Amino acid sequence: MREQLTSHFPGRQIDRCAACGSIIDVSEWHPTKASQTRDGETVIHSFCSDRCRAKWMRR
Repeated sequence: MREQLTSHFPGRQIDRCAACGSIIDVSEWHPTKASQTRDGETVIHSFCSDRCRAKWMRR
């Protein structure tokens, strides 16, 4: 289950970068990658930068 984070900015949701764990504000543009689990569930991975997305993709 995804960790629930509390934003210090009312009305904004935050998440963590899938590569480095940095907090990102999902109300602003950021790189993402969609994948599917074995059960067919779609998972959206958020990244703080294109560099972190590329690092994650190399795994």
